[in-house]
Amino acid sequence: MPDQRPVPPRPALPTDARGMIGNMKTTALVSLRGSIDFMCFPRIDSPAIFAGLLEPSRGGAFSIEPTFEGANVKQMYLPDTNVLLTRFMTPEGVCELMDFMPVPEDGSGADAAAPLPNCVIRVVRVVHGRMAFRMRCEPRFDYARGKHTAHVDKNGAVEFRAAANAGIKGGTQLRLNSALPLTLDHGAAHAEFELSHGETASFVFGDAEGLREKSFDCEAALTDTIRYWRNWSAQSTYRGRYREVVMRSALTLKLLSSSEHGAIVAAPTFGLPEALDGSRRWDYRFT
Repeated sequence: MPDQRPVPPRPALPTDARGMIGNMKTTALVSLRGSIDFMCFPRIDSPAIFAGLLEPSRGGAFSIEPTFEGANVKQMYLPDTNVLLTRFMTPEGVCELMDFMPVPEDGSGADAAAPLPNCVIRVVRVVHGRMAFRMRCEPRFDYARGKHTAHVDKNGAVEFRAAANAGIKGGTQLRLNSALPLTLDHGAAHAEFELSHGETASFVFGDAEGLREKSFDCEAALTDTIRYWRNWSAQSTYRGRYREVVMRSALTLKLLSSSEHGAIVAAPTFGLPEALDGSRRWDYRFT
């Protein structure tokens, strides 16, 4: 059993310093530090596997960031999509972190010929200079209450297995794929790497069975996902002065809906107070 030691906390970011990605099965929040610090899996009403937003030292997170401290950061979406871009600007260079959850063109989340794994894809690319990065992926099963094991398989991927009493289906596994060498550090996957202008590094994290069985083409998944969201956005007939705001609101609401049932949740989170220093902390996933 790996030692799951608490991570030393950093100063908290404002709650709204995050973007949201999803595939209409679940969602993930990505902070301005390049950290996925809130995600329930495999569905939006499942237990959290990343909840660092609520408990930074123990909740778990999946972070990719430059080693340079104090980068200027901007976050935006590719137009008319739910593909999130986080740009880091440092004296060493400029890089872009692209985050998305793949959706097939029909939006079903599956294809009879080639089932699409339920996963997050993270691609970091240097657009100027040369930069050093660190990656750390530390899931915490069952709202950070469950224990897990982790190992590096023969292909260099890291698999995380939940203990049978982890509050979800016993033996549930998650997998992190990357062409970069991955190591284990107290139950978390870890990597340090450098990239120069034009170079990229990709990380695919999600359902172990689907990622183990499928050779994943990140570029093809990105193309299909962008096409799906833009085709969906094109159905809007609003062309007024507030179109950008209206479409962003519509795309956000679409992420909160279920491709299987059509139902919509009030919010993708739980445990956040209604107001600062407030005591009401509902689970809005069930509202």
